[in-house]
Amino acid sequence: MKLIGLDFGSTTSSMILASADVLKSRITGRSEFGNLEILYRSEPVFTPFHDELRLSLLLDRWFTEAGLTG
Repeated sequence: MKLIGLDFGSTTSSMILASADVLKSRITGRSEFGNLEILYRSEPVFTPFHDELRLSLLLDRWFTEAGLTG
């Protein structure tokens, strides 16, 4: 499974992409993540909340750098 984390703070923003397996806990029987691997981590940038186009371009850039399509 691929996991995308987006952090939009009041000053900076960043993105992380990771892969993980969904496992069943032997103790509780609940689902949990295992074998977590970070695939991409962006550099933090100043949050462009005031400019929707700039924010959209930022997301597009991160997704391209991470190798995500669609």
